[in-house]
Amino acid sequence: MKKSRVRCWKIIDWQNNSPHELLITYPEDNYGHDLISCLQCGHVYAVSVAHMVYRGPSLEEKLKEIECITCKAKLGESTAPYPEFYFKNGQVFKYIKLIRIPENESSILLELDQIYEY
Repeated sequence: MKKSRVRCWKIIDWQNNSPHELLITYPEDNYGHDLISCLQCGHVYAVSVAHMVYRGPSLEEKLKEIECITCKAKLGESTAPYPEFYFKNGQVFKYIKLIRIPENESSILLELDQIYEY
């Protein structure tokens, strides 16, 4: 699976008095990346919004043919939007994504596994 450079911000979500470090993206229009994660192991994947919108196939169709590179679960049956839903310490948690976009200076570029390969 190819990697993609993704602009992210690190955030902390407190669950059960425990800090969970999460990544968050804010794609604009049809540019940038959405994130999804495997709810069996927590592996986070990048989804190129432009590729998904203009070239296809739909994300749902694409995920049917891919296994998680960490736990081998079928991604079509085990993924959810991230960080809205994420797996940590054997549990699935829910996070409400804030609308306010953090400052660009606090963003980082990470290489994440890309669902749509180029």
